[in-house]
Amino acid sequence: MWPTVVAAALLLAAGLPRLVWGSPSQRALATALCSCAVVLLLELDEVEDLLGPAGLAGPATLAQCLYVTLAAAAAFGMARQVSPTPLRPRVSAAVIGVPIGVLQCALFAVSGLPGAPPTHAQFPEHVHDPAVLGLWAVTAAGPVAAAAVLLPVLRAFGPGLDRLRGRVAVACTFAGLVLVAFAGATMAAQLVVAAVGLPGVERLGAAGAPLAPTGLAVIAAGVLAGRVLAVVQAIRGWVGAHLALRRLDGLARELGAAVPEWGVTTVEHRWAVRKPAGQLYRRVIAIRDASWTLFGVVEGGFAMECADGFARSRRGSLGEQAVAVLAEACWLRYAIEARARGARPPGPGAAHFPERVPEPPGSLSEEADFLVAVARAWRDPLIDEFLAECFPDDCRRQLRTA
Repeated sequence: MWPTVVAAALLLAAGLPRLVWGSPSQRALATALCSCAVVLLLELDEVEDLLGPAGLAGPATLAQCLYVTLAAAAAFGMARQVSPTPLRPRVSAAVIGVPIGVLQCALFAVSGLPGAPPTHAQFPEHVHDPAVLGLWAVTAAGPVAAAAVLLPVLRAFGPGLDRLRGRVAVACTFAGLVLVAFAGATMAAQLVVAAVGLPGVERLGAAGAPLAPTGLAVIAAGVLAGRVLAVVQAIRGWVGAHLALRRLDGLARELGAAVPEWGVTTVEHRWAVRKPAGQLYRRVIAIRDASWTLFGVVEGGFAMECADGFARSRRGSLGEQAVAVLAEACWLRYAIEARARGARPPGPGAAHFPERVPEPPGSLSEEADFLVAVARAWRDPLIDEFLAECFPDDCRRQLRTA
């Protein structure tokens, strides 16, 4: 009982939200998951005992068959939506699902199931009825057709997904469908054994009973795991962006005071807590605009060369990242001091923009991490040592004074 209840609960938890807030493919997936949950719940002995005295055991069996077809049609529809053009089926899920549903109702009507007493094993007990056997075969045909379309797509394109949560969901779906297929094969073997009158029907039924709930639970767990990973990644991104904003406050204020024309903003407004990623983007751009202006204060980039050499002499053993961070902090502090002494960028423009390579996708987080490291090194005693070497009497004449 408990494996079935747990599987149904997981299916409903994974499917119900997507029925309301999902895309068309997600709604199709949600329909399949919720339909499978109904099928499992109708399998429970407690539900059958409740429906039996009311004469609803037969209709419950038909409902199970129809929900299996609905789940298969929804899975087929999802596969049709996510499949690339060469693998996409031309027929819709409704074209296949509706005739199967009508045929199921017709076979159920002419079979002996409507008036049969509840036995908790309707198909093995009535396997000698051709209509019952046909009903089972038609019902099993829907999942087979859906799996024949869905499994090749998952196998071919699932490992290439760029997000971990997508790969997890695909792997769990593939594994779950394989378990469900074994459950169907076990049920078919049970029917064959019952038809020829051999012993072992009960043993086959006991062996195959947990396979379908377990497989469906694996599928639901994969879908839920993808959603949990998405939420965790969103929370981690929100927290990371907010912390980066706070850690860049001091650096932004100093650059804003040195280069007020760029108006380096702070985060104290009503959208900062809700959307820190957008604020972080604006802050990084403002800091870089200000630093490019300060770059124009330095004649020929000579101070940057000195800063790089100084950083390598002090932090070279710690790696290139540590050298770049210290060099950036050194020349920015130098440029701020130089501008305070009256240096201005050469030429008529207010800013000087050095040539830069195009930024690759996702480089905002890398730039923010780098600037956070610069902000941490902003008051390093090594920077004061560098400035003391640069400004004793301006003997190097590194400044273009106004």
